[in-house]
Amino acid sequence: MLTGHDPPRAFTADADLGEWGSLAGRQGSQHPDGSYLAIAVSRDAILVGALLREPFSGGIWLGLATDPPDLPEPYDSNVNGYTIPVTENECRFVSVCCPSGDVELTGKPRPRAVTARCLDALSRYRELVSRLAKRHTRQLKLEASGVSEVLESGKLEPIAAAKAVWKTRPKGVSVEVSLPLSALPRLSTPALADVLAWAGASGRPLAEARSKPIDVAFPNPVRFQPHAELREALMALQGKPNRLESYGSFLYGKFGISYRADDPEHFEILEHRTKMELSPKQLGLHTKASNVGAYDLGETKAPIRMLEISKQGKTLGAVRWDHAEQRAFLLDGKLIVAWYEPGYYEWMVASAVPPAFHAVDFDQQPPKDLVDRELESNLLSDCQDQWSLPPGRLVVSANSDTWAWSGGCAHGSGKGAKRVRFTATWRWNKSKGQFETEWKQLP
Repeated sequence: MLTGHDPPRAFTADADLGEWGSLAGRQGSQHPDGSYLAIAVSRDAILVGALLREPFSGGIWLGLATDPPDLPEPYDSNVNGYTIPVTENECRFVSVCCPSGDVELTGKPRPRAVTARCLDALSRYRELVSRLAKRHTRQLKLEASGVSEVLESGKLEPIAAAKAVWKTRPKGVSVEVSLPLSALPRLSTPALADVLAWAGASGRPLAEARSKPIDVAFPNPVRFQPHAELREALMALQGKPNRLESYGSFLYGKFGISYRADDPEHFEILEHRTKMELSPKQLGLHTKASNVGAYDLGETKAPIRMLEISKQGKTLGAVRWDHAEQRAFLLDGKLIVAWYEPGYYEWMVASAVPPAFHAVDFDQQPPKDLVDRELESNLLSDCQDQWSLPPGRLVVSANSDTWAWSGGCAHGSGKGAKRVRFTATWRWNKSKGQFETEWKQLP
């Protein structure tokens, strides 16, 4: 039985297994005649404890796999104003795209040279995807003499930092292994909650063990520091549209983020060099930006700019940091992280959205938005030309305690049309400890 386990508090690789408690994990107590292999992952090591009851000789195959990330794709941005992923059919035939998001082929063939170039690019992309996916699987051989990685060629490459101890028992053997985090597959989730695993006696073919994978869940997901909170906030934005991307795009927020557990301060994205060609790019997770009082601010600059807030070595939170206007400042002893976004036209609901303001106190956990209320979504509904709302003008006071926006639009049509002005003000109320919102429509 393969099980996930919390790391033993006082692990020693001596094959005694006492520190593990029950190797059955969430299954409860061990069966006297059962065989168990428990896997635990700490912030600095992979630990294995095994009790094998059947007659045993040789070693153990152990495989670990994680899910690859959702990757960006080759795309065409000139399909009736829409952006769509390129498929083999797209390479061969001209397509149309409609507001429902469905792609239809017209049946009109593309020139042969265009099709050939497109199919070649798709083939290179698929080879790249396959190569990157292989990094999300590790196959190991555990033996009394040590631990080796099973390479794609079938050769064994010893893992120098691994330690394995075997002890013969009246029925079978007990085993304890310590491995460096570099033996883990590449990760595409902010925390390691589970792995797909397989195991079997090395006296039998590896393919036999691999044919029976089991999802092994850990009681407590493992977050790899430093800056795990920043990584989690960044990865949470994957796959989500934002208002800057045109309606009809099939490519919302696909970055292909992955990282190594033994190097959590770096990560990788898959980046478009052209519409059809992509390549991996290595990025740093955190760059120190500034200090505001006792608070430390750090940033991730790509693929989305993020801000991390920490105090005395403790991370308080992280937010997206690519807004039209944004500031981090002290106000009445609080660190406030505030940002403003201008109004815009929301295609999906065919309506104009008014300006938005947020001010967050990260000393409170979970962080609290200090703005008393949002502007009502229908405030600009009478604007005649909602498609091209002017951004208006924002003025922020010197100490950032007042944010004031003013703008306008045309009401009515023809000779009866008139210009209407609006103002929105967010003003700090010291006694309430929040920003209060005021909206006015001026003649």
